[in-house]
Amino acid sequence: GFSYGIEYWEIWNEPDNNVPRFNQMWTGTKEQFYELYDVTAKHLKSCFGDKIKVGGYGASGLYGVYYHPDKYGVDVPKREKDDRYECDIYRVEFFLGFLEYITKHNSPIDFFSWHSYANVEKTLVLDNYIHKKLTEYGYGDLERHFNEWNNAHENRFYGTSYASAANGAMICAMQNSHSYMGCFYDTRVMPTAYSGFFAPLTYEPTCTYYAFYAFGELFALKNQVECAFENKEVGAYAVASKNGDKKAIMLVNHFEEARQVYIDNVEDCDVYLIDQDHYITKADVSATEFVIAPHQVVLIKNY
Repeated sequence: GFSYGIEYWEIWNEPDNNVPRFNQMWTGTKEQFYELYDVTAKHLKSCFGDKIKVGGYGASGLYGVYYHPDKYGVDVPKREKDDRYECDIYRVEFFLGFLEYITKHNSPIDFFSWHSYANVEKTLVLDNYIHKKLTEYGYGDLERHFNEWNNAHENRFYGTSYASAANGAMICAMQNSHSYMGCFYDTRVMPTAYSGFFAPLTYEPTCTYYAFYAFGELFALKNQVECAFENKEVGAYAVASKNGDKKAIMLVNHFEEARQVYIDNVEDCDVYLIDQDHYITKADVSATEFVIAPHQVVLIKNY
């Protein structure tokens, strides 16, 4: 009896999650899943047309491209075979087979969804690879949903500066990626490595929550503006936004060392710190020149 107006309908989740003999999500063959997707997508579209968007399939993580960078056309160091090889290669071949099938059968697809639990730079490689293959198969304008990620999914990182900086870095980096949306996994109030927004006993927000809060400040301003590093290093990330006279910058230091920061055009701004000891704490420093601590997120704004 409920009517929720749900627009996006993802068909299945991680059917490629490990080889068939040990798959918690899908125990059939690749081809059986492709057929299920085709039949389901066509039926839903015949019933609801453009009122809904259908897609899938929640790809587990195409880390297999690292084993054979030349074969898959990615510019990364080659990864030596290990105990993950069979599983990771299977996922890449699953992805390529899916694109072959839906192209051949003209299966409806409004978005492609994928997951990654790798670090920022490795995830950007996957984002570019997915963009490349979708474009090659004629789906260059398809929505891409990065709808499951967490790059600090270890118990030792729960509620730490490392976690807030890792997740803040991912948000900043993916803002300029090919993905349309990203969904953090997850925000349950539980003592698990895959949550991290709230303290499980007190329910209080952690510093990871406030990294997302900072990005929300930029998102509310609606207009991204150029934000460039004079000396860009892997581990430093930033995004800037503006609306009228309001402006804000989110800056992330995902290094083990502190960094001296010099910023132009922020003379009228205040600096707010985010780490395990600071939850959007206003700092008594100049926004144009300050030191950003190891694994610290900084929000700079003039309102």
